[in-house]
Amino acid sequence: MHPFLIMPSGQSRGGAEEALRQLVRFREQSGFEALTVCFLEGGDLVGKISESGVEVHQVFAGRLRHVHRYLWTLVRLRSLIRRSGCDLVFSWMTKAHIYGAPVGGMLGLPTVYFQHGVPDRGPVDFLCRLLPASGALACSQYAAGCQQAVTRVPVLAATVGADLDRFQGRPAQRDPGVRQRLGLPEDRPVVGMVGRLQRWKGMHVFAEALAEVRRTRPEVTGVIVGGGHDLEPDYEPFLRRRIGELGLGEDLRLVGKQDNVPEWMEAFDVFVHASEREPFGIVVVEAMAMGKPVIATVPGGPQEILRDGVEGLLVPWSDGEAMSRAILRFLDEPLFALACGAEAQKRAQDFSAQRYAERVGEAVRQLLS
Repeated sequence: MHPFLIMPSGQSRGGAEEALRQLVRFREQSGFEALTVCFLEGGDLVGKISESGVEVHQVFAGRLRHVHRYLWTLVRLRSLIRRSGCDLVFSWMTKAHIYGAPVGGMLGLPTVYFQHGVPDRGPVDFLCRLLPASGALACSQYAAGCQQAVTRVPVLAATVGADLDRFQGRPAQRDPGVRQRLGLPEDRPVVGMVGRLQRWKGMHVFAEALAEVRRTRPEVTGVIVGGGHDLEPDYEPFLRRRIGELGLGEDLRLVGKQDNVPEWMEAFDVFVHASEREPFGIVVVEAMAMGKPVIATVPGGPQEILRDGVEGLLVPWSDGEAMSRAILRFLDEPLFALACGAEAQKRAQDFSAQRYAERVGEAVRQLLS
């Protein structure tokens, strides 16, 4: 099988882009004979995928509402697929399927799309569901269930993984110089988050939880690693205002996007993931792989990754009080935190990038059988 994979995003924005990098890196484990990737916009991800040795193309599709550009893109994609000899149109994200489904129909090829998020009521997801497909993949059982409830095609989970080679650590052990290098206090507990600054990621809920924690543990410092998102430019100013209103000041630091995420995670005593209806949560697996006691939110993908009270703690996604109690439990019960971190590190091995590539190949073959 030789998929022609259509990727609408050329920028490294989040989980869907990281999942593509994993599949390309470990494509041999997927069982695909070859893989061709076509981007519909430019960006840093194009270069990263090109360096991996797969065949890469770019077709600058523009906006969907520009009908003439959309039709030109379909013609261009049809030509590229014919020349590449691909036998499957694989749309990476729902927007890509708006291009992939018509082109697959023109060429008489099967089409599959990957629903990386939870389906919404927006026009892109709605249009994607109207188009024919051999089936769809989802990044977790939770996301698959949400998608299956609104579509007629079969949906299978291909649970995403993490780069476990990059994220490694030992519970209760930390590089003694890491906090000094990052400008963090050596003698205070540090609770942190990693993610793009978007409302659904719940950074404001984390801020509210931290303010509550500091009522009894005023020495606790919070850190949020992650830059703003171009689709939500107003969220970072809102978050900074909320931090000020809560009286946190420099006790909750927004350090922006960082390339050395494992180093920041190593500096944390507790890791928090606060998203609303998280489709999967790659960053949860990354923190677990480093042996961190993790707090994550439900409902969502994290409930498939860790068991409450075993590999971490689960709390309702919008409940700042429940989150603060979970943080305090880890801080007040260091042996419990250590035990959760050790179990989390074991569990993380089930979510390797290699195994993820295998799951993608298995799911696609099952949909086409």
